[in-house]
Amino acid sequence: MIKKRLLKYYRLLQYVTKLSKIRRAKPDKRTIAKIGILVSISPDSEKFAKWHDGFTKALDLLEKDYTITYIYFHLTTGNLISQINECDFLIVKSSWRTPMDYFLRKNHKIIKPYLGLMISASNKGPSKREQAFYDVAWYETNWYRKNKLNHPNSFHAFGIDTLIMKKLNQEKKYDIIAVGAPRSYKLLDKLLDKEGKKLLIGDMKNTDSRSSKLIKALSLDHVIIEDFKDYATLAEKYNQSQVCYVPCKLHGGGERAVLEARACGIDVLIESDNPKLNELLDSPIWDSSYYAAQLKKGIQSIAK
Repeated sequence: MIKKRLLKYYRLLQYVTKLSKIRRAKPDKRTIAKIGILVSISPDSEKFAKWHDGFTKALDLLEKDYTITYIYFHLTTGNLISQINECDFLIVKSSWRTPMDYFLRKNHKIIKPYLGLMISASNKGPSKREQAFYDVAWYETNWYRKNKLNHPNSFHAFGIDTLIMKKLNQEKKYDIIAVGAPRSYKLLDKLLDKEGKKLLIGDMKNTDSRSSKLIKALSLDHVIIEDFKDYATLAEKYNQSQVCYVPCKLHGGGERAVLEARACGIDVLIESDNPKLNELLDSPIWDSSYYAAQLKKGIQSIAK
């Protein structure tokens, strides 16, 4: 059994290594009119129905310059390639070495549009050659650019919808709010060490056994747990709280929660070993207009 597992792992490693060495022929298009947005959220999910943040608002703003089309990544979708190839430019909302990344590399010979990666995680960036598979890379923090990114054509692009995320006249109901799905890299078990009335908001569906155990432990500690909220309701919850606690690992996200909480005028608490989030405690609170302008700058960089 162990030998079979090792063989399976070895074959997978060979496959991943092979994909990482792929060089992609660049498109010869220069007119960019239709932008595809490749996302992994299912369009029939409750989360998608409520999905609104700085990124989606930025795309709304870009619609004055481009036709924007969402493309939903499902391995069973037979016409995914044809949907992608109808676009002049594809923004991939993902990261390196994810199923979407592998899919595009595997089909590199028949993928026609320019590709831009909107890096949505802070995991380790691969080699410069592997990163150059994409024509453009957008990053969220300068820490990531300096420590993980080695792309020849990269741009900062990040922000929140400050028309919704702002200070509101709300009564304080919670001492601590935490925002995020109960995944191990979010380190939400650290809520157990905090005193006061605590609220956790995040996607509580599709949890694994470890996440389920964490939810149970938090419930026993009288943490109020609520499922994914629409953006306006989430803004109210921030405003009803004294402190936003973001205990995430260095590679565990949390960037958006920091900016949202700051925009709502509440204090933000992070762990001392997270320089990426520490940068955002004093950064500008970028809005969706900035986000859209930076995405456009990256698109225009190859449409010359």
